[in-house]
Amino acid sequence: MKTVSILFPVSDTPGIAHESLQAVPLPNGSYRIKNIPFYTQLVSYHDTVKAKVDGDVLYFDAVDARGGHTTFVFCFVRSVVDPAGFLKFIEDLELRYEVDLDQCSFSVDIAPHQSADRFYEDFDLLGLPNDAFCLEALCDQHCRGAAE
Repeated sequence: MKTVSILFPVSDTPGIAHESLQAVPLPNGSYRIKNIPFYTQLVSYHDTVKAKVDGDVLYFDAVDARGGHTTFVFCFVRSVVDPAGFLKFIEDLELRYEVDLDQCSFSVDIAPHQSADRFYEDFDLLGLPNDAFCLEALCDQHCRGAAE
């Protein structure tokens, strides 16, 4: 399966203008996202998008279809949160994820058949102090079918 990189604009993270996501070209000219975003709030894993070509670079143009996934980004304070423990928590819930330990963050995908509510409930059970982490739903409302 051939993948391509598509650049997505990032507006709310200082020093980061674009995020590159991997996608698979589809016969209709769209692309299916194959990794979990850390910064872009426009898409989630398995969404189908349109892209514009500029030279050798593909740039995000529009969402073609939602894949039904929800993306959460969890940023943590390394001295308070054990990354290995949080990784076990994610794996125990059988969630897809990507990790950036340099930035102390996990990007977590919740598939349509999984429960975002269960994620929140189980996350609360971890009992982490509020100043030890930030939890952000990057693509929750869009992926649940809200109007764009």
